Amino acid sequence: MTFEELDDRPLKSNDHLWRYLDFHKFLFLFLEKKIFLPRLDLFQDPFEGVTTRLIKQRFLGKSIPEIQNLNPALPKEIQDQLTEQKKFLDKLYEKEALTKQKTQYINCWFYENRESMAMWNIYSNSDSVAIKINGRKFVDFLKHIIKLQPTYYPHHKFICGPVKYVEINPVNLSKTVKGIKYSAFKKDTSFNFEKEYRLLIVTPIADKDKNPNFHTLDLTSNFFEMLEVICHPQMEDWKFQNIDKLCRQSGVYKVNKSSIEIKI
Repeated sequence: MTFEELDDRPLKSNDHLWRYLDFHKFLFLFLEKKIFLPRLDLFQDPFEGVTTRLIKQRFLGKSIPEIQNLNPALPKEIQDQLTEQKKFLDKLYEKEALTKQKTQYINCWFYENRESMAMWNIYSNSDSVAIKINGRKFVDFLKHIIKLQPTYYPHHKFICGPVKYVEINPVNLSKTVKGIKYSAFKKDTSFNFEKEYRLLIVTPIADKDKNPNFHTLDLTSNFFEMLEVICHPQMEDWKFQNIDKLCRQSGVYKVNKSSIEIKI
């Protein structure tokens, strides 16, 4: 598996990444010692990993009315041409977009030095935690563990970098999207509060029909030594003590309650 770090906004020595987890995802990380990367077609956002060209093409197909809604004054041959064009664009988009999505896997982090109440509210509950890690050390660690991954992934690519936010849902046909090397590193501007940093695995197109629903990356003890675990602002004290004990058994000695104050 090859490794690439996108250099348009490289992580600095004092940058941090956060991952907000419900309790069961937290347990999976600590018990299995793996990073979980789901396949892009399983995400709610229909445009994950889809190129801007395909998204604009889909818009053009959607802009052609269904045959029953076409202007009856149009000659039949024009109606037939429009109907065939719509079918062609829709099928082409579905085939190419799904191919893109079925060959890509991501793991998402929040790229900011302060914790986010919005992220707590959307991706967690009072029993949840956030894991915080020095971004530069984390990426350097990833470079190392990629070399240790199973040798049956020789044609996979591992890429990491920040997401860029552009107008794609709905798509802005008048704007040209520039500076995005890989389609999985863009999202619609409505998601820009996520300030996302992604870990991406790209698999060969030839594997798309036999790809699993997710990939994992095996971790070493060095990863857990770099972590700080932050517990939800509304977590009860006895639950915090449980998290603290679990973390210490796993080699994590920085466990704190959130610094955000909330009325209970």
